[in-house]
Amino acid sequence: MQAHTDADYEFHITANTVLNLAKRALEIFESSETEEKRQFLNYLLQNCQLNGKKLEFSLRNPFDAIALAKSHPLRGE
Repeated sequence: MQAHTDADYEFHITANTVLNLAKRALEIFESSETEEKRQFLNYLLQNCQLNGKKLEFSLRNPFDAIALAKSHPLRGE
């Protein structure tokens, strides 16, 4: 029972950290040095390709789910 309680607590901590990171992504990026920006983008993005002057990419999990959820209205409203 304690193992499940601990796992549940860790899940909530991790989820909260990820959501706060997503919420502050622009602020973090703008205040970072070049190498930190590169690491931050690597953490968030995958499959980056330059198509002419346009950067195409996919968001890594769980940021892809957060972006998808943000674009949909809440059900029941």
